[in-house]
Parts: sequence; structure tokens; C-alpha cells
Amino acid sequence: MEYGKLVRKERQKLGVSVEQLAQMTGFTKRAIFYWESGERTMSIKSADRVFYALGVSVVIGKKD
Repeated sequence: MEYGKLVRKERQKLGVSVEQLAQMTGFTKRAIFYWESGERTMSIKSADRVFYALGVSVVIGKKD
């Protein structure tokens, strides 16, 4: 799953608006919209910041 789609899923599950998430992370609403819609790709650093704000732990590991 792409980070943006996961962000949208978790944000909606928590009842957080795009505007609220932007305030929580310091990113713009437009950036979050682009990520969630798949128009732009999130960096791992940005994804970490957004998921931390949402209280979501994401583990990225190597497949065996």
C-alpha cells in the first residue's frame, strides 16, 4: 500500500480532517491532498512525521 493511501485511511479512521493533519504536522493541506490522492509520492521522512502525528507505527522491513 502506498503511504498516501494509508495516511488517508488512518486519518479518516481517527476523524481527523486534512486541515487538522496539516496543523499537526506543519505540512500544507495541498501536500497532504497530493499524497493522499497519489499525485505525489511521500518521502519516508515525511511519512514518518505524518504517521507519528496520527499515532500510527509503521514498520518497514526487508522481505525474506
